[in-house]
Amino acid sequence: MVPSFLSLLSLALALLPSEVVGVSGPSLTDHPTPSRIRERAATCTPTSAGRASVDDTPTIVSSFKQCGKGGVIVFPKGVTYMLRTQLSFSGCAGCEVRFDGRLKASDDLSYWNNTRYMVEVRGVKGAKIHSPLGTGELDGNGQAAWDRFGAHGDLRRPTLFTVEGSTDIHVSDLRLKNAQNVFVDIGSKSSQVSFSNMKLTALSKTQYRPRNTDGFDIGDSEHTTLSDIYIQNEDDCVAFKPGCNYVTVQNITCQGSHGLSVGSLGKKPGATDTVQNVYVKNAIMRNATKAAGIKTYPGGANHGTAVVRNVTWDGVQVDNCDAAFELDTCYNEDAEYCRQNPTSAAITDIYVKNFSGTTSKRYAPTTGSVFCAGQGDDCQLKFEKWTVKSAGGDGKLLCHNIAADVLGVDCVEADPFA
Repeated sequence: MVPSFLSLLSLALALLPSEVVGVSGPSLTDHPTPSRIRERAATCTPTSAGRASVDDTPTIVSSFKQCGKGGVIVFPKGVTYMLRTQLSFSGCAGCEVRFDGRLKASDDLSYWNNTRYMVEVRGVKGAKIHSPLGTGELDGNGQAAWDRFGAHGDLRRPTLFTVEGSTDIHVSDLRLKNAQNVFVDIGSKSSQVSFSNMKLTALSKTQYRPRNTDGFDIGDSEHTTLSDIYIQNEDDCVAFKPGCNYVTVQNITCQGSHGLSVGSLGKKPGATDTVQNVYVKNAIMRNATKAAGIKTYPGGANHGTAVVRNVTWDGVQVDNCDAAFELDTCYNEDAEYCRQNPTSAAITDIYVKNFSGTTSKRYAPTTGSVFCAGQGDDCQLKFEKWTVKSAGGDGKLLCHNIAADVLGVDCVEADPFA
């Protein structure tokens, strides 16, 4: 006789330990169902009107209000959003922005004149802004502004993207193009800000150049990181501005810029501008006015002073730059003023290491200059493995108020005001 299913089940249960099948043992109903189940992050996709005459900023702001608190905002590939007014990411808190589409600013100069920014991240704690597909683009549409400024010089142009008073901000895999003025400004006590895998380009189609298009201005902030960046512009590639502290720049290529620059510092009377703890590693500098350097205003009643401490450039390839390195303590004043009013800036623990390549013919055979305002502890620079040559042959480094054995490399004494 074949045993029934119920009899077999009873036999199996009898063979199990009592604590498994016993009345006193735990059961599924003994584990309470969680009172709250974590919901999937809210996702918003702003709509685009698809017309250059319509401002898409309001719909984007609405998406941040709806999904900005821990949610995801998606800008799809192939969709263009028109910015006719300023855009703020202030609704973001621990949010993710998947930025595979395109934001394009209008060329309405009557609106943008005297505005500070086009896109702003202000007072945000935690944001990941990236392009998973690598197609994300922020277009400042700067040609009209460059033309007007070049012809008349009467515009106050906005920064394309600014980070102010924010922490834990990470931007990656985006392209920024044709900023009217500065591309990216970081300041107002921001911290833990990073940009990686970025491409920034400003290319004019007319005789008017894209002037003042700094790549990154890093001001009042701490712990800023730039990595794997390409910049083609016409002003400082990266400028280390007053208040910046703990900055790392690694693997950067700069085309046609004014270099990796500390400053300018000490402009405002009565003020002390400070830049400290900056480390630059592996830079390719092409066709720049200088590859790297420090620029401070002179002293006197018209200006303040500066402190520059613990700054290192390590591994800089110089390709047709007018100068490989410059310490300029007479910025934006004439020689006679600077002779009468030398800077009181303290410039210490500065390291210029592993510079190689060739400068242009512009100052040949000079490859750079280190002009200290005075001798002593307030001008401490050290060169290591400097092999830069001038176009057509060996180069020479000019110096003033600092000896070659202190500098660590042969230099030729020169009058900076001659």
